[in-house]
Amino acid sequence: MVDVPRETSREIKEPSYLDAFIPLITLVVLIGGAVALFGVDAVHGPIPVALILCGMVAALIGMKNGYTWEDVATTGKIAFETLVTPVFILLAV
Repeated sequence: MVDVPRETSREIKEPSYLDAFIPLITLVVLIGGAVALFGVDAVHGPIPVALILCGMVAALIGMKNGYTWEDVATTGKIAFETLVTPVFILLAV
């Protein structure tokens, strides 16, 4: 019989100011670097990559503070679901 690890109670820490600013600083540096290197053509490739990398940094900070990947994924799914309807309404107008 294989021992299944039991879920232990985890402590979720309050994010610090540094935790809040790291994704913003990452976003500014990556988008600034993309625009500096590629100019206007940055919109077609490097900027979406910068946004994805910034989201990954934010998820890693959340996991550092005690959230599980399931928590991060569920929160992202809920945020995306609330965003889709207004975007479709704007596109329809």
